[in-house]
Amino acid sequence: MAHEFDPCEAPVEGKLDKWGFTIKPTITEDELILLCLKNAPCGTDRKQVVSIVKKYEEKLSHGN
Repeated sequence: MAHEFDPCEAPVEGKLDKWGFTIKPTITEDELILLCLKNAPCGTDRKQVVSIVKKYEEKLSHGN
């Protein structure tokens, strides 16, 4: 059983900030919008969100 004070595995690859946290690679604005839509659809029309997600997925798959 894991304990809250057991050592955690930290990523060993990638750039680190001045505090030692891994810096995530940048993503496009379209990828960010898609990520936000998928993560926080609360208070929105589900059908509208699904429609927009599909549009952004198609847009990103075509490289536009």
